[in-house]
Amino acid sequence: RAQASRAIGGNGRRTSHNPPDPTLLDIYDRIGMVVMDENRLFANNSAYVKNMGDLVKRDRNHPSVIIWSFCNEVGCEKYHEQGGPAFQAITTMYDGTRPTLA
Repeated sequence: RAQASRAIGGNGRRTSHNPPDPTLLDIYDRIGMVVMDENRLFANNSAYVKNMGDLVKRDRNHPSVIIWSFCNEVGCEKYHEQGGPAFQAITTMYDGTRPTLA
């Protein structure tokens, strides 16, 4: 799928609320595609925030990952945006070199 996208001029992939399989990131690294790495678990919940940290630790050494995405659903911002800052903090704690998108 990555090579087919590349063949028609595609150069990036948004993982659409689902953390990508590390093998897929290896392929994107190899063929030069960029990735928006996203987390589907978005509620203001400490287990979900930890999950985001685990995702960042797992994927931060992949050059294809150019941005982290989280909290782009209402569940994260339902309580006066209390969730977003927690996701931001853990993301930058493990990788302060890439931008984030919420």
